[in-house]
Amino acid sequence: MKKNSVVIKSCAYGLNIILDPAIGFDQLLEDTAAKFREASRFFGNAQMAVSFRGRDLSQEEELRLIETIVANSRIEIVCLVDEDPESDKKYKEAVIRALEQKNKENAAVFHGSLLMGEKLRTDQSILILGDVKSGASVSADGSVIVLGSCLGQVSAGAAGDESAFAAALVLKPSMVSIAGLSARPAITKRDDPGNYETDPKICFIRDGHLMLEDLSGTVFDLIRRAGQEEDRAAQPSGSDKE
Repeated sequence: MKKNSVVIKSCAYGLNIILDPAIGFDQLLEDTAAKFREASRFFGNAQMAVSFRGRDLSQEEELRLIETIVANSRIEIVCLVDEDPESDKKYKEAVIRALEQKNKENAAVFHGSLLMGEKLRTDQSILILGDVKSGASVSADGSVIVLGSCLGQVSAGAAGDESAFAAALVLKPSMVSIAGLSARPAITKRDDPGNYETDPKICFIRDGHLMLEDLSGTVFDLIRRAGQEEDRAAQPSGSDKE
């Protein structure tokens, strides 16, 4: 193992992994495996985002590095962050909120992207670590969180849960449905390459209407408050209790 070929630095939302640009990729994989085996006990069962710095990587190389990290540690990687500072800030917010909802609802996790013609259905909430491509669809009885681009069809609260929501780092679905309320864009591109800037959005129901807003703590607080009010309304009043 070459000394300092892989350097791990922690940040607010996860890990910055600095890679030696000069060594061969196979050697880099071996050094990454060794580095994370050494640090496995330190990180424990952490959930975090990662970013790779210092070396240009193809998508396949990024995937192989992520697989190596997961195989040699107990880390759960929830997303890969790029090097743009503004995107980092938005990713950080999205990761934090997504994990809060995942921990709250015990959401299922799907690793990878849904491609054209593929369908995903779950009776839980779902956290997708990838994209929902144009022509793909995802349906969940709970909420849908996409740590990537959502360009296909998305349905949250499919069993009638009006407190469910759909959120993504790029939310431009061909159709979105929350608890049976549906909306489509006025203009739909036949071939959408999905090359959009990161702009986290959330779609949810408010006062019987679908709303689309920036992903923020304020929006989540409104959703939580509405859900809590529904829970209280469903409970028997004090005079009805035994």
